[in-house]
Amino acid sequence: MDSRLTKFTTHDLVMVGIFNAALVLFFYGTTIVLHFIPFLWGAMDPVLCFVLAPIFLLMVVRVPKTGVLTIHGFIIGIVHAAIGWWPGLVAGLVGGTVADAFAVAAGGYKKKTVVYGSISLFFLVKIALFYSPMYLFMYLPWFDDVLSMWPKESIEKYTVVYVIGVLAFSLIACFAGLLFGQRMLSRHFKNSSVAC
Repeated sequence: MDSRLTKFTTHDLVMVGIFNAALVLFFYGTTIVLHFIPFLWGAMDPVLCFVLAPIFLLMVVRVPKTGVLTIHGFIIGIVHAAIGWWPGLVAGLVGGTVADAFAVAAGGYKKKTVVYGSISLFFLVKIALFYSPMYLFMYLPWFDDVLSMWPKESIEKYTVVYVIGVLAFSLIACFAGLLFGQRMLSRHFKNSSVAC
């Protein structure tokens, strides 16, 4: 049976829960550490991509089913919304849905290129939408409340050119993180059911 069409089992959901707990923990742990290193603030998204990519890779390899990235997008989106940045919920859901749709269209998570492409796509869509109120929609009244969370100088630096640069470096960092994760998989998870 095609793994793209199988339903999530209880074991799958437990595994997805464990990986999502690790992703949220590493996301906020890395963010907190970077806040103590001011010169790296502009590199926060690429650093996060590098740190989180191996965990994403292992999650998709262990649970190669459609919806795995959408579930993560929903969970991280709820976390972002809980701290007041509701565009993070939209970014997470859209990023996960687009990544899973790409995986289905490209043949499923059993292919290495599809896994890499889906994870990279998730990061790119999520980052672009996450910051969109600051560079695309900053003049719409819907975003007044959430934008009040950010210092004015932070909002001013988020031009379209700046975001394109962040996305480019995030893509490079994501790919480096995936290669690092692949080495970890090859060394420590040789018996994995998916040969990435």
